[in-house]
Amino acid sequence: MGLGVALGTVVQTWGSSPRPVGSMIVIGSHGLSMGSVSGGCIEESLLEYAQSCMANGDDQPRALTYGISLEDAQRRGLPCGGQLHVLLEPCLQLPNVSQLLDSLDQGKRILRRVHTAHAGWHCEEASSNAPSVRWDGQTMQHCLGLNWRLILVGANSIAAYVAQMASMCGFAVQVCDPRSDCDTQLLPASIALVKDMPDDFIKSIEPDGCTAIITLSHDPKVDDLALLEALSSHAFFTGALGSQRSQHARHERFVTHFNITAQQLQRLHGPVGLPIGSKSPPEIAVSIMAQLLQYKNALSGPSTASACAQT
Repeated sequence: MGLGVALGTVVQTWGSSPRPVGSMIVIGSHGLSMGSVSGGCIEESLLEYAQSCMANGDDQPRALTYGISLEDAQRRGLPCGGQLHVLLEPCLQLPNVSQLLDSLDQGKRILRRVHTAHAGWHCEEASSNAPSVRWDGQTMQHCLGLNWRLILVGANSIAAYVAQMASMCGFAVQVCDPRSDCDTQLLPASIALVKDMPDDFIKSIEPDGCTAIITLSHDPKVDDLALLEALSSHAFFTGALGSQRSQHARHERFVTHFNITAQQLQRLHGPVGLPIGSKSPPEIAVSIMAQLLQYKNALSGPSTASACAQT
């Protein structure tokens, strides 16, 4: 069976500033597909086009644009407006796919390069700071494998809800809590629990620009160790649960006793979470995830609303 892969490389556009997104769909020659590039807006048209290319033995990658005008957007089923760009690779070589999957199974981050002038792709191990997707109109670079990481400090009910939501949003989640009396039964079975001291653990993972660190233990002796390391790292997001009073006291401790600078403290989000009036653990987890996703998505470009395509 022939295979085609379509990658959404620019999903949202603001003037001349494209936002690349790595959504993917795999299309089989007999009409089966897995994944999505637009949430259903253009999939039917894309499947028909991909199957036509495969039937004709055309293996040349090509860039497709949907929603060039308002009329075209409406005709293509893009009610949100804007443009959606898709890189279509009509025929993939199964050995190349198998090699890529083997590398991903080994936990490697793989940088895949595709050029519209050449069939096939080139893969290599990605650096820790490689962007998720880069597209210049002819060449696409796409990082696959472990990318976004979330470290939660403190095993409790809030951590359990945050861990579950973050995993569903594509984060690799680890919970760190060295305390013997922490309630580990609350955590989902799929979430890794680390019993190391949080500062030692954060040092060992070497946080990069795809790592977020959030403290939830309510114990300053635990949270402070993690935050001091996090604020000195390259983590893109650092947050701490607690009241405004506890955050103010933490700032004073960090400045007075640990020589943390005002610039470093500006990176600390506390109380963590968007102010939505949340009270219960699930609501608090929603507010934390909303703020985390806001910062994560801002790394690829500004956004004011959730949409499949927007101008």
